[in-house]
Amino acid sequence: MKVSIITIAYNNLRGLKDTYESIRRQTFKDYEWIVVDGGSTDGSRRFLEEHDSEIAFWCSEPDKGVYNAQNKGTLHAGGEYCIYMNSGDTFFADDVLEKVFEKDIEADIIYGNWMLIFENGKTRKGIAPDKADMAYFFDNNMCHQSMFIRTEAVRERPYDENFRIYADWEEWLALLTQGRTFEKIDMTVCNFMVGGLSTGDNASEKLKQERKAEIKRINERYYPEPWKSALKRVASIVRAAGEHEYLVRKRKQHNRIIRMLIIVSILLLLTNVATLLYVLLK
Repeated sequence: MKVSIITIAYNNLRGLKDTYESIRRQTFKDYEWIVVDGGSTDGSRRFLEEHDSEIAFWCSEPDKGVYNAQNKGTLHAGGEYCIYMNSGDTFFADDVLEKVFEKDIEADIIYGNWMLIFENGKTRKGIAPDKADMAYFFDNNMCHQSMFIRTEAVRERPYDENFRIYADWEEWLALLTQGRTFEKIDMTVCNFMVGGLSTGDNASEKLKQERKAEIKRINERYYPEPWKSALKRVASIVRAAGEHEYLVRKRKQHNRIIRMLIIVSILLLLTNVATLLYVLLK
């Protein structure tokens, strides 16, 4: 088996169905689907029972959180790689798996770009770094659903369940320090539904503080003090550069709109002058 698709679900039947349909449409068939449901009461269990023959393993029972459920799913994975595609998340296209595995890649973690889907229906493309290293993960996480992780790597070093929100972020750093290899593929892997503990914008102040506390704990675990001050300066410069690039793009758009308005105004003026001359000559 090449890949195990592990889906974590809880009271999100609509999302579970969307994920199922996306997986079912994949042109690449060397996969298995594993579903770990947290004991849903919205009909998800009945849906899983109806599709039992299409699921390598599933359960519907209380768990201790997202990463506890992911670790549980990994224990049942028979694929060379795992991808964690949670309920509501979908593959970007029907041939994603085919394109990912059409070439022999030896990396332990294969990753690509992702499409962010917001609650209001708007979308934004997430661009994965060309190089996933300690410098990148100091100030950035990567979309979990856009990553294929060698099963034996994540089984050997499971997600640290002491991190409720960013155990995935901590996992990438743990794998890097073990010498695990990361390789980028130039394609968009998934549609990621924005929300939840790690990405929701409407988080309470308590959750925001918990996020900051976990990031601080991760940095303290993996970055010596001299590194942190240097990386903070680099991160601020990168952010500033990104903001500058954004402002430049917005200014260019603004200028294009102004030029278009000027051209339209001139055309309207010429039309009015032509009409006036026509009336006077007549």
